[in-house]
Amino acid sequence: MANYTAVPEDEYDVLIDGDLSGEEVHPCDKSASGVLSAQQAGQVCASLFTVGLLSNSLVLFILIKYKGLKHVENIYFLGVALSNLCFLLPLPFWAPATTHGGGLDHPKCGVLVLLHAFGLHGEALFNVLLTVHASQVRGLASALRTVTSGVIAALLTGLMAFLVSLPELLFYILAPEDRNSRCSFSNPHFLPVEETSWKHILALKMNILVLVFPLSVLLYGCLRMRSGEEQSERFRLVCGVVVVFLLMWAPYGIALLLSAFRECLSLHGCESSSKLDASIQVTKTIATAHCWVNLLLYVWLDRAFRRHLCNLFLRCGQSPPQPSVGEATRGTVTESQDRSTQL
Repeated sequence: MANYTAVPEDEYDVLIDGDLSGEEVHPCDKSASGVLSAQQAGQVCASLFTVGLLSNSLVLFILIKYKGLKHVENIYFLGVALSNLCFLLPLPFWAPATTHGGGLDHPKCGVLVLLHAFGLHGEALFNVLLTVHASQVRGLASALRTVTSGVIAALLTGLMAFLVSLPELLFYILAPEDRNSRCSFSNPHFLPVEETSWKHILALKMNILVLVFPLSVLLYGCLRMRSGEEQSERFRLVCGVVVVFLLMWAPYGIALLLSAFRECLSLHGCESSSKLDASIQVTKTIATAHCWVNLLLYVWLDRAFRRHLCNLFLRCGQSPPQPSVGEATRGTVTESQDRSTQL
């Protein structure tokens, strides 16, 4: 009887060994999970950097040369363009690492990750300042009406963007040295750590500061605009800039949340992980392309910007471009002057 009962136990042990060996023979291969090849991703990095650098440099030139910084909203638009440049600067360093494989050394890549995050959070916070200023939020808008207060607000916004970006640098430095290969455009999303709890915190922080906070301020500003029709023309440019920013970054934010919470959502399987990695690559490419879209919005929604661009490239007039009525007026900006200084 004892010999009879020992047989199924042995068979059960052999069955377990067979399952384990089968898992080892068929590991999860995620090497082909990306939509773009390494060479294509490197070319995308170089193209986005070139187009973004030219468009934002053109915006900076027109702001400083023609429109001037004597109005608060121009200072905030300047901050948006500078944030875009900071966001783009790591791309020429990531392009060769993405194309040829490997990665950059630890200190250099940590600085690039910090600069990338600083540019993103900086643009989101400057969009909030633009919305507050354009929608005339009671109390805040009046406090930020003068140029001096606008400069102080812009400096504080830059400081805040730097502080909220420090976790990316901190957790990248704490990561093991063998993670150098993650320093490329396709890999280090904004989660340079493996601890699940900190992944959740970083993903939530990015979505709250970049998406939820600007969207909440924009919705509040839109509700206020219904009671002030005279401000709708002035608010249109700011609203367009913020809405396009949110639309192009929302898919990446959602993919990042799903990737960070994949264990909680039962998405840690091989196929699910591969699809998440591919979606992050695609959505991040779309989000990065946002850096040159602002130029198109300025040309479309701001007549003064179109006039300056026409005089700069097409030489439409014989005389140098003249500032608009609102731009030529010194002192405190009134509501009637604000309508002629959309950018």
